[in-house]
Amino acid sequence: MSKIPYDDGSYSYLAEGVYTDGEDNMPMFYSYNYTEIPTSVISYKDLRQTQNSRQFITFDGCSFEQIIRSTKEDLDLVKLFDGVISPNFLDPQMPIAIQKRCAYMSRAIAVFFRKHRMYVIPNIFWSTEESYKFCFVGIEPMIAISINTPPKFKTKDEHDQYFLGFKQMLKIIRPEFIVVLGSKNKFKIITELGAGFNKDDLYL
Repeated sequence: MSKIPYDDGSYSYLAEGVYTDGEDNMPMFYSYNYTEIPTSVISYKDLRQTQNSRQFITFDGCSFEQIIRSTKEDLDLVKLFDGVISPNFLDPQMPIAIQKRCAYMSRAIAVFFRKHRMYVIPNIFWSTEESYKFCFVGIEPMIAISINTPPKFKTKDEHDQYFLGFKQMLKIIRPEFIVVLGSKNKFKIITELGAGFNKDDLYL
């Protein structure tokens, strides 16, 4: 485990000084000593249209530039809300090097908000088996996590690849519960991840 020492000019201020894990130096996200379960979510782009701060912020429909703005100009606004669910940048069709960068940026944003004393639920994503070594490392086991609702699969191979990754994620992270995010602020909480779990529960 190493430590990120300085800002190299490529948004590494997000994870400056935090510990990293794995051969790709993913920022390490540790558990809390308490649990917060979202009762409502709102996209970052809609924050100025609400007076209800008792919500978790998502980044549904947000551009990368908007997400970075949330860590700078709008940080004080973001901190008024109950918590943050970190963004998901990954497209399984991306080259693996870009996938690594996407995983790094999502985790860096998660640890940044955590350093600012916010309750953060990291969004976990994956593609092929090759992605497991950077998508699933650096997350302390048995914490609350988020995933996006499964996409529409074009082939059986895509379906099987997704659920193979989901099964591996459960094995490695062993989440306390999962916040499944859909579009338009739809979400559900899944607490039954044992014998009673049904993969259809992941769909919104």
